[in-house]
Amino acid sequence: MTRRGDGGGRTGTVELRSITESIRSANVGADYLEATATAVHPERKSITCEAVTCDGAQCSIKCSPSPPHPSPAGCPAHITRPALTLRRRSEFEVEYDTLVMGVGASVNTFGIKGVRDHCFFLKQIEHAAALRTAIGNTFERANLPGMSEEERIKTLTFVVVGAGPTGIEFTAELRDFIEEDLPKYYPGLLKYVRIRVLEASDRVLMQFKESLQEKAVADVTAPASVPGLAPDYCQVLLQSAVKEVTADDITLNDGTVLPYGIAVWAAGIGPLPVTLDLVKKLPECAENQQARGRLTTDRWLRVAGADGTVLALGDCAFVKDAPLPATAQVAAQQGSYLGRLLSRGYDFSEMVPRKADHPQSSPRSGHLPGPAPAPRPPRARPAPAPRPPRAPRQSGQGGESECECEHGARGAGWRGRFSFSTWASWPTPAGATRWPRCSSTTRRSPTSRALSAGSPGAQSTLPSRSSPRPRPPASARRRPPPPAAVRIRAAC
Repeated sequence: MTRRGDGGGRTGTVELRSITESIRSANVGADYLEATATAVHPERKSITCEAVTCDGAQCSIKCSPSPPHPSPAGCPAHITRPALTLRRRSEFEVEYDTLVMGVGASVNTFGIKGVRDHCFFLKQIEHAAALRTAIGNTFERANLPGMSEEERIKTLTFVVVGAGPTGIEFTAELRDFIEEDLPKYYPGLLKYVRIRVLEASDRVLMQFKESLQEKAVADVTAPASVPGLAPDYCQVLLQSAVKEVTADDITLNDGTVLPYGIAVWAAGIGPLPVTLDLVKKLPECAENQQARGRLTTDRWLRVAGADGTVLALGDCAFVKDAPLPATAQVAAQQGSYLGRLLSRGYDFSEMVPRKADHPQSSPRSGHLPGPAPAPRPPRARPAPAPRPPRAPRQSGQGGESECECEHGARGAGWRGRFSFSTWASWPTPAGATRWPRCSSTTRRSPTSRALSAGSPGAQSTLPSRSSPRPRPPASARRRPPPPAAVRIRAAC
């Protein structure tokens, strides 16, 4: 599992292991198969998969140019007969009751020449690791002696193609890296750094409100907060479509040639072959032109034409009633929503999903229909026993008794229970030794036994209810220490 759209992992401000999670540890109750889905058959509720084949330290998906399963991009055209036999052996089918499609999307290069050969992508964790390494190598190369200023400016020019959520987020993270970390390691290279964001349309963040678009442009193009950087080192170039990408420069549609050191492609995404294949099998999805090859869903994320047996979320889904941007935050919220509905046994075949009439769930069998459980009888509770009458309060009695504690945790006049086995540590009024402190203990110390027996000084030490208690001076009145106050509250 990877989190897409995190620019910190690509610039080095966030470690990659902090944004990844093992799929097996994420849900120990689920069975995980390391394979790729090549086709979905909604008519018979099954999926065709191809297993991962490892040769030493290299692992890949065996692919075949057979007509039912065309070769995905990157597979060699010359596949020998043993590879075909191995591929057929590694192919298998998985049946399902409810299918959740969360395959995401692929990078859409729009057929522009040189994009796949010279640009970095922002889709997988491997792309983030490669881009992070390239950024560090770029500054090391620019720091070498013997380079002219023009060569350093070209080497430290970062071009981000696409001003969508991913492109703007990466640009903001790159700015933070340049303004916070670069002065500590490469202070002499600050004046050569340039960032250019290219957008083919006339706005950034097309799926968001106009106020958010203006705020994003203002933050990205704000003047540098670090001395040494050019005030306008980061610029957003609207209506600047890319025509061709070479190893040294980018050519725009208007003929402008832009030299660069690193080019990042975040111009858009496209559906995967397995998604396009499923769209062709569902006429309701194929008729929707706004989906652009994605699976059309309703607000409950049910794929149109699948009778509630296929659900879709993330970049491969298009919510017809309320289109949402293709971001990692949207996919995470959709996944949590579907997880709650599925775990609670909702029936997606109804017009409005609702819980089954009598669901019975178990960790292994899932939700199975069955008889309704019998209602529980009301629990019989015994009548509380009557409390014994309380003994009359006696002033000056040792052990555990009742009195008015002026110096308790709840203020003057609060009635609580205390014992004379311990004594308070705060100042006492004139003429008295010390005030007793509230405690939960019932043990009587020798001091308390002496006080209860009427020893000399007992009546003067313990205040009586009939006579007013002397008030300590203002300089001596202060709150008891926190440990004592905590003990008083726990005891009383």
